[in-house]
Amino acid sequence: MDDNCVKTEETGTSGRKRFKLPNKYLTIGLVAFIVVAACILFYYLFFEDKSLFGFFKISIQSVRAFIIGAVLAYLLKPICAIFENWLGKAFAKLKNRKRAKNLQINIAIGCTAILFVALVYVLFAAIIPEVIDSVMTISENVPGWLQNISDWLTKLAKNNANMQAQIKDFFTNFSDKVVEFLNEFLINGGKTEVVISGVTNSLKSILVLLKDILVGGVSCIYILHERKKFAVQGKMLVYSIFKGKWADKVMEEIKYTDKMFSGFINGKIIDSIIIGILCFIVTSLCRIPYALLISVFVGITNIIPFFGPFIGAIPSALIVLMISPIKCLYFIIIIVAIQQFDGNILGPKILGNSTGLSSFWVLFSITFFGGIWGFAGMVLGVPVFAVLYDIIRRLVKKGLDKRNRTEMYDEYELDRHIEIQERAEAKAKRVSRLTRFKSYKVHPDDDKNKN
Repeated sequence: MDDNCVKTEETGTSGRKRFKLPNKYLTIGLVAFIVVAACILFYYLFFEDKSLFGFFKISIQSVRAFIIGAVLAYLLKPICAIFENWLGKAFAKLKNRKRAKNLQINIAIGCTAILFVALVYVLFAAIIPEVIDSVMTISENVPGWLQNISDWLTKLAKNNANMQAQIKDFFTNFSDKVVEFLNEFLINGGKTEVVISGVTNSLKSILVLLKDILVGGVSCIYILHERKKFAVQGKMLVYSIFKGKWADKVMEEIKYTDKMFSGFINGKIIDSIIIGILCFIVTSLCRIPYALLISVFVGITNIIPFFGPFIGAIPSALIVLMISPIKCLYFIIIIVAIQQFDGNILGPKILGNSTGLSSFWVLFSITFFGGIWGFAGMVLGVPVFAVLYDIIRRLVKKGLDKRNRTEMYDEYELDRHIEIQERAEAKAKRVSRLTRFKSYKVHPDDDKNKN
């Protein structure tokens, strides 16, 4: 029998016998087969097998309220921690430390909840009605805008009668369909059967959503109150499953993940709120139509890295273009200026280089996870990929250390740090030149002295 096809036995350091394939190509082929088979099995179980996928979907829906509560608690945790630090100084003189601690936590959670509810109320009371009015006004003006576009294109094709007729027929049919749709569903309410079915489904969805929000809010309060206990329990669970060395590595990666997600998400939310407010102020001063609607849209889409400014600016520019081309030009200039301010000044101040990823991997992560999870993937794709990137980096370093090739990793890290330092120095020089240029003044006395 061929020796390459026979498994050999080796005795490990622990005295146990283990099998090893002598041919490395046979080993690689076996590993590749197992990986491909596992991928096919995973695809079949979660995408082809409807029963298993349906069970997974139902399981997620059943705990959706707790997922909402956990996400809210994670986002509100920094605010709650700030209130706890403030109250800790106020209750430091109380003799009963246990009672002081409970008061500190309960009051901090109460202040956090009140602040969050107040912000949500302001959003719904001040912004949402204006946004709805803007949407209704846009829907009413769509036929007139289409007619303006048709007249503009007809004037461009004034020397071609056939093209004028085609443009007129196209926009007439399209405008009639738009008006029919608006009258059917926005004004007259559509057919009775469709309305009843739609209202029933909408009420059901609203009730389910309200239930999830209520349960999620209650679970959020419990999670905020017990978050330190949950952290201790999770740490105990990790050290009970893994050995000491691996448990330390798992805890280190969990801390890195928490730092990555909290820093990126909270920073991005604050950055987007500032950009939305700044956009509203500038567009209102320049009398851009639908300033509030456009600013809300720009602020929300700005949460998405890289693609966010384009996703928010292009539809908004088209809306303004239908009303006034010159104001559309002003709006484009405003958005470009705001995004330059955000990308070069505001964003680095709030976020810094929180992910450590290059522009290529940021673009890749947004595209990949956006295709899988949609809007949530576009928002969370960057920190998720940053965590995966860090895990792979650690595994590569460990593999190089195991094979006595540490100098490769050290050389790579040295080059990377030198590149980062050179970029920082170049940016500092540009800022210094700009500062000197702004502060430079030519005094008449200096000219006289030179003469």
